[in-house]
Amino acid sequence: MNENIIVIRGYALQYNQTAYLSNTLLERVMPGAFRAQLADGRRAIRLQAYTHDPAEPALASTEDGTLTLFEDGYGLGWEALYEPYSHSQRWGIVRGMVSDAGLGCSVNFCRRVKCRRADGGAWLDSVALAEIDHICLCPDPAYPGTRAWRADVPLDNAPERVRQLAARWERGRARALAARPLPTARRFGSPPRFSPADMLRFAAVRAEAFRGPIARDGYIFAHTAFTRAAGFAG
Repeated sequence: MNENIIVIRGYALQYNQTAYLSNTLLERVMPGAFRAQLADGRRAIRLQAYTHDPAEPALASTEDGTLTLFEDGYGLGWEALYEPYSHSQRWGIVRGMVSDAGLGCSVNFCRRVKCRRADGGAWLDSVALAEIDHICLCPDPAYPGTRAWRADVPLDNAPERVRQLAARWERGRARALAARPLPTARRFGSPPRFSPADMLRFAAVRAEAFRGPIARDGYIFAHTAFTRAAGFAG
């Protein structure tokens, strides 16, 4: 590997963790939410620093193979090959990762299939299917279970949480690589061929959706998109 390239890893999002988007809106992403997007692989995903501005130069991207992603039981894992001397952030992003507070991740959703239900005095959105177009490294993410770390150096002196996540990441990627690839949907919203386990998960979320109001997303009606994506006729 080029000696000017460093390896960065992390979790972009933790599944089944409640994110507090506001005082009245909570969000939780279900395991497997990105399975269709990762299997399809046609939407480019970028890694960028400190901002969701689409004009921000990417640290790495799936488009040129410098960013790869996988899912495990914990969340959405990623690995990036970053060249500090060719980016305006240079080594500043690495210093941010190894600071006491460290850096977490925030994702930008392009599309979501979700249901909404009342949770105390707030609304809870459960996201069953999703697509993202970038991951942003930031110091105060909505999902606190996320983290980024440098992976091409020993982590002996890293915080315990980072070492635990790094070990979990290794196990998760190994399982993801060993798993048989799932059939690919031609585009988001087209009828893909889901496994029986997927269909059971979709059915459970669909049933929950009918117990409360169906959430609207900026791009889709959740019920319509959900039933089409999951292959339900209702």
